[in-house]
Amino acid sequence: MPPPLDPQHYQFLRLYAEQEHSLHGCVRSMLPDRHETSQVTLTVWQGAASAEKFRPWAFGVARMHLRRRVRDRHVF
Repeated sequence: MPPPLDPQHYQFLRLYAEQEHSLHGCVRSMLPDRHETSQVTLTVWQGAASAEKFRPWAFGVARMHLRRRVRDRHVF
């Protein structure tokens, strides 16, 4: 049996579930590749410990990740 979730992890899951649809839609509108969209979601998940105001923080993480991906594609 897995160990119980600590309160911080449980809070993140709750906040993520509330924003998942809009966050995923935002990312998909700018980055249609499903694999890359999953990478953005993973980036948000990994940085969860630093979130106080979840929605603006999560969308900010997603925007930074997207900018990096776009920049990396346009290297001359």
